Amino acid sequence: MSKRNADLFLITLTVTLLSLGGLFLALCPAPRYAMAEKRMLAAFPHIDAKSVLDGSVSEQLDHYATERAPFRDACRYVWGGAQLALMQRESHDVLLCRDGSLSARTRMDKDTLTRNLSALAHVQRTLGNVPFTLAVAPTRLAARRAVLPASMAATEEYDLPRDAITFPDCRADEEWYRTDHHWTTAGAYLAYVRLGEALGYTPSPRDAFQAEIACERFLGTSAARAGLPFITPDHITLWRYEGDDAYTVTRDGSPTAFDGLYDKERIAAGDPYAVFLGGNCGVLEINKGDADARPCLLIIRDSFAAPVLPFLARHYRIIAVDPRYAAPSLSTLAARADAALVLCGAQTLGGEPFLTPLLRK
Repeated sequence: MSKRNADLFLITLTVTLLSLGGLFLALCPAPRYAMAEKRMLAAFPHIDAKSVLDGSVSEQLDHYATERAPFRDACRYVWGGAQLALMQRESHDVLLCRDGSLSARTRMDKDTLTRNLSALAHVQRTLGNVPFTLAVAPTRLAARRAVLPASMAATEEYDLPRDAITFPDCRADEEWYRTDHHWTTAGAYLAYVRLGEALGYTPSPRDAFQAEIACERFLGTSAARAGLPFITPDHITLWRYEGDDAYTVTRDGSPTAFDGLYDKERIAAGDPYAVFLGGNCGVLEINKGDADARPCLLIIRDSFAAPVLPFLARHYRIIAVDPRYAAPSLSTLAARADAALVLCGAQTLGGEPFLTPLLRK
C-alpha cells in the first residue's frame, strides 16, 4: 500500500504542477516582446484542421509554451547562474571573458560569404566608375582575444578580398561594448580615421569632439543572449561636435522627428543603440541643409556603420542603404554618388545573405 500511495502522490503532484503551469501560461504568459532579449517571442499558433491532422500544432504549442512561459526572465537568470555555479564560462553561445565582458560566438558560413562576395562584385560592376571601398569590422570575439577564457580560443576565420580594409588596431576595451557585439564610439572613431586614408579626407582630431554620455545602463545583444545575472551595464557615449544638431536626416524617405544625428527618445524606449540616427532602416540620407553641395558618399552598411556615420557626415552628403531592409536601384544611386563604401561587420558578411538582395536590382 505504501508504494501505491507513493505512486498516487507522484501522479497527483505531476498533474497539479502541469495544471498550474498551464493555468499560469493561459492567464499570464510572458510579454510578446522580451525587453531583456530585444526580440519578439512566439505568438499563440493558429489552430485549424490541417495543423491538427498533420501534427504541426503540437510542435507549435510546445514552442509557444517554451517561449512564453511565465517568469521567463527569472528562469533565464537562474539558468545563467547555474551555468556559472557549474564553472561554465559560456551561456547560449556567449562567452564570459576574464574581464567580466561578454563575447558572442558567431557562425561563419563559407557558402554565405561566397554569395555575399559574388553580390559585392555585382555591386562594383553596377557602380561603374564610382570609386569603391570595402571595409569590414572584426567580431568582438576576434578583436578581444586577449580576454577570452584561457580554455576557449577564437576560431572564426574568413577570407576577404585583398583590398578590403580591416581594423586590426581596434582591440582595446574602450573600443568595444562589454555587453554587445558592436564597437563603441571610440572604436567607430578609429574606423573613421582609417577610412580617411582610403576615401581621401582628413579626419578631425580627437580633441575636436565633446564626449556626452547618452545612456548609463546599456545591456546589449550579448547580454540579451546570455541571460547571465550581475553583468555590469555599458555606457553609450556620443562624440558631439559643433553643428551636429543642424543636419537633416531622412529615414526611408521621411524626415526624422529628432534634430540632428541622435534620437535620444530611443533610449527611453529600451533600444539605446538606436540613439545613432534612429536605428536600422532601409535608406537613410544625411544632408547639411538644402544647399549642401559637398561630395555624396553612398554607403552600403549594417548596424556597425551607425556610430561611424556622424563622423563621415562632417565630410560628405550621405546615402546609406541597409540591404536587409531595402534594395533600391543601385544604378540610380550610382548616378548621385561621388564615392561608394561598403561598411559592415564580419559576422554579417559571413553569417547572413546580407548583400544578395541587391542582386535583384
